[in-house]
Amino acid sequence: MAVPGITMAEWGPGDHAYSLYGLKVFSENGEPQGELAALPEMQKVRRRVVDLCKKNNLKFLNAAVPTIPASTASSSRSRTAPW
Repeated sequence: MAVPGITMAEWGPGDHAYSLYGLKVFSENGEPQGELAALPEMQKVRRRVVDLCKKNNLKFLNAAVPTIPASTASSSRSRTAPW
């Protein structure tokens, strides 16, 4: 993450769970089975990404919330996760 020009990093539990566990953590309709972000391996990787963001002064995007209305999502408020 110490690459010039990089300003943010993103971590998403769904994509990362797929890379760690494959399809076994997803139901037939593609929905995750359980709270993936709470799994110990997932927490370890998330913490590493957060720590590297802090070390390199990068913004950290954890996840999007699909229930935010489109009119609100385009506001100028920061949507990065709190430390």
